Amino acid sequence: MKRAKARFEIRSTRQRSARRGTTIFQAGHTTLDLGGDTSVKKQIKDNKLMMVSILGDSISTFEGYNPDGYAVYYDKRVQFLNGIHSVYDTWWAKVNQSLHSYLCVNNSYSGSTVTGVAFPSGGSDQRCSGLHTQLYQPDMILVYLGINDFGKGIPPFRKRISIKKDRLVFYDAYAYMLDKLQTNYPH
Repeated sequence: MKRAKARFEIRSTRQRSARRGTTIFQAGHTTLDLGGDTSVKKQIKDNKLMMVSILGDSISTFEGYNPDGYAVYYDKRVQFLNGIHSVYDTWWAKVNQSLHSYLCVNNSYSGSTVTGVAFPSGGSDQRCSGLHTQLYQPDMILVYLGINDFGKGIPPFRKRISIKKDRLVFYDAYAYMLDKLQTNYPH
């Protein structure tokens, strides 16, 4: 089935559409202004859109697209220095465009690691259960974490064989996080 290309703008939820007669679709911390595109409106109504959530670190952040209070690397200054001119220049927006999908939630925190038990660890309860909205569950979760663990010298594997998982070792923490994501979002 060929999907119709939708024309839309992604804006921060703090902004509002000034045009009359437009449909605003809100998912997570993004707003889609769908204008008069009835094919996308019908997909939203029929729940046939693919919603994608992001669980990541600094490279996945973008000012205005992460939960309030989260550390963001790509603020206005860093966007300018790195040639990021809009949200469409981020890796995850390019993936969403190629998949013809929409952002559900971007739960990325600059400087976060996979290892650890408390927030902002990628395996924390708050991060692993905050990838949906009141209306939408993600159809796909993209995980982009791990470089900060490497940079902090976190050991990749356990030195001794043990049945118990050690969330301070990268391999175990990553497996724990994936298990938790699978439990929280089974479809």
